[in-house]
Amino acid sequence: MRKKAAHILLLVLLCYILGLVTAFYFPIPARLGAALTTLLQGKIRPFVVKRNFSETIGYVTDRKAGPALDGNVSYLGEYAGQPSYGLITVQVPQHHPVGAPLDATAIRKVESIPYPAFLKFLQDQAAKPLVIWIHGYRLSFLGSTAYCAQIARDLNIDANVVTFDWTSSESVLGYTRDLLQLPESTKHLVELLKTINNEVKPQKIVVIAHSLGCRFVCLALQQLHADPEARNLKLDQVVFLAPNVDRAEFDRDFKSELEALVNRLTIYVASDGSQQTQIWTRSRRSFITRNSFPEKSIWSMSHFRKKTFSGSIVSFSRDPSWKTCFG
Repeated sequence: MRKKAAHILLLVLLCYILGLVTAFYFPIPARLGAALTTLLQGKIRPFVVKRNFSETIGYVTDRKAGPALDGNVSYLGEYAGQPSYGLITVQVPQHHPVGAPLDATAIRKVESIPYPAFLKFLQDQAAKPLVIWIHGYRLSFLGSTAYCAQIARDLNIDANVVTFDWTSSESVLGYTRDLLQLPESTKHLVELLKTINNEVKPQKIVVIAHSLGCRFVCLALQQLHADPEARNLKLDQVVFLAPNVDRAEFDRDFKSELEALVNRLTIYVASDGSQQTQIWTRSRRSFITRNSFPEKSIWSMSHFRKKTFSGSIVSFSRDPSWKTCFG
């Protein structure tokens, strides 16, 4: 009996090793992997194998175009008055640590495309959730794109990712200029969200914003709330990282608009005098709740994904469909 049990155990071990080798040399397509996970209802955790990350993300920017750099389109810290559209090819080697910042070397190709082609890019992936990244103050086009690429790679979800790159000054001393730029750029974000809602209709719309970009999102949602063409707009998830909006101002000027247009809101804010980051989460079905995690989590999107979307939100959301967006 023991000999038979040993043979069975050895057979199981060999099958496990064979599975790892097969997964490494013959990657399973993402759709098949998602189907297997759905079929098993999450009861069996799939193997996690490191592979090179390669993805195409979309961009919308209202910056002026600059000179070509190594055959790629570039953009300046100057306002163009109208948006430009394009695609960015991102490649990250498998040895790059999860959560570690990316530099411009991860951006392999930047190409400008006409608006109809950009709209088609979004519509062709409408079956997926759409994640929109919005940067904070002083970031350059490439800097903002690198952050967006990091989010796309670290979240590791089957979603379409777009960066909305508003015109920031690219200077530490340019805060006032960036603040004054927001009203000009807001109209472009408003039009993008209306187009996505009315013409693309993705499975879910998720917005992630940082610092001054959070104020930018608040201004856009304030306008959308008063726009008859956006009455049916509903953002499934909005995430604010270190928002540059005073609490009293938020409650007075923006809170009711976000309550009307956003299903779930998560806010990361740093506590004064401590090394903790407070996470405020709110859904339309609950009061705001708060959790605290190490401050370094604000930049580690893998930690952010695990703690926020698997911890705070699921604890009070009655709608399990959020799992289809953030795994």
